[in-house]
Amino acid sequence: MPNSIILVPGYGAQGGRAEHVLPNFDENGLGAVVSSSRGITYTYREPGISEQGYKQSVRDNTYEMIDELAKVLAGRSI
Repeated sequence: MPNSIILVPGYGAQGGRAEHVLPNFDENGLGAVVSSSRGITYTYREPGISEQGYKQSVRDNTYEMIDELAKVLAGRSI
C-alpha cells in the first residue's frame, strides 16, 4: 500500500518513541500520522493549571514531539 497514510497510535504517554514509529514513514518522511493524544493534552490533570498554562503546555508538548520525529527522520539512512 505505497500510497496509503497510516495512523500511528501509542506515541508518548503509551510508551512509543520516535524511533519506534520510523518504519511507518516512506523514504520522503511521509505516509504516517502520529497520534499522541494523552502525551499532548492531558496536562489539564495537573492541579491548579491555568487555561493559559494548559495552552502553553499543549503547544510545548506538540513542538517537542515534532522535533523528536524530525530528528529521527533526518538521521536515518535513505
